[in-house]
Amino acid sequence: MVVPVPANFSFRTRHYLLHASGVARRIAPKAWDAARLRQLAGDDMVVGAVPFSPQATARLFVPREWERLQRPGAELDDEGAALAPATHAPTMQHGARLDGFDERGDFRTTVARGLEAIAAGDVDKVVLSRQVVGTMPRPIPTGRLREKLWAANPYAYGYDLALDAPWLLGRAGVEAPTRAPEGASCHASLPAHTREDLAHLLGASPELVLKVSGRTVSTFPLAGSIPRSQDPAEDARRADFLRSSHKNLAEHAHVTADIARVLRSFCTDVDIPDGPEVLATPVIWHLGTHMRGTLKPGVSSWDVLCALHPTPAVSGWPQAPAREVIRRLEPTPRGVFAGVVGWCEAGGDCEWAMTLRGGITHDRTAYAFAGAGIVAGSTPEEEYRETTTKLSTFLNPLLQVMGRPHHETLCGARSAPNPGLELY
Repeated sequence: MVVPVPANFSFRTRHYLLHASGVARRIAPKAWDAARLRQLAGDDMVVGAVPFSPQATARLFVPREWERLQRPGAELDDEGAALAPATHAPTMQHGARLDGFDERGDFRTTVARGLEAIAAGDVDKVVLSRQVVGTMPRPIPTGRLREKLWAANPYAYGYDLALDAPWLLGRAGVEAPTRAPEGASCHASLPAHTREDLAHLLGASPELVLKVSGRTVSTFPLAGSIPRSQDPAEDARRADFLRSSHKNLAEHAHVTADIARVLRSFCTDVDIPDGPEVLATPVIWHLGTHMRGTLKPGVSSWDVLCALHPTPAVSGWPQAPAREVIRRLEPTPRGVFAGVVGWCEAGGDCEWAMTLRGGITHDRTAYAFAGAGIVAGSTPEEEYRETTTKLSTFLNPLLQVMGRPHHETLCGARSAPNPGLELY
């Protein structure tokens, strides 16, 4: 099926920039299971995004044209992971109010209900997300926004998927009627999208879900994090704290154990370190573990991707009850947020990143999303601050390209009951 408007996809790593344009064939299986995706093996290149839910429609297409340009730059680790230097977070302005941004639901209440599910023994961990939506005074300059997002973290996986708005937004959780979670209310007004124009899914993700090169499989899951500090001594202290934090190490262990199970099912020579390392992004410290293996005969990269995604890093543990808690508590479907974005060639080589640290733009409207892993010991206020820091990686560049005053940059804290986000 040919999309009636242009479609474009850009994916940037430290090694290369891939750009694809036009639609030779649109792929929208109602369930993106491995059996269906294996049928794509004869296609030269498949690009796009896979949503969080395995039951949701994928945004995948075979491009008419594509090219991959090698990029000069600093050395990269073997897995192609996003190794940001230990730069310090930008100055965070306090006391500002972001008029025009609404939050869907009350995230603190959502976290509190998640903690109740953990205390009841329903789950050990659940990843809960926030979404904010804002309307700008004029159309958002997506090209400039992409440049700022990617420049802010040159070590991340930059992505920009531009599709006709009904296809990208139709079941992305940004158009569906808002569902109030148990014990919470939603006050965000949701604009309708009816025109056959472009919407963009764009961001800069720190997390590699799957890379296949030849028969070599690599993944670099992240779980467990802490916001960075402007003060170098405090910043180093936080990194040290994260390395030894029982809460964060336990959260990370749930993720790596499940991914190790998948790799051992599909790979030989599985190599998993004894413990995680600390990864620096501009505003967050993460725990991450490099994991690799060799594909078994007869196994495709689609088989591995479908078995890996969604990982406990974006759902929780055990996964089935965690997804049920997410469905019950989150105010809107996630759609493409916390899915994967990337590409796969006919021979099986591929690279897929987690759809994090980004948002969706459509004309004057912007949607930003972020999430946090909730385990025993989490607090609603800490998780709210952490997700606000994550939201800032998209909202700050957005405000800058829209020419909003510098004092309005987002840094995090209290959600306001009225339209707008109130900040510290």
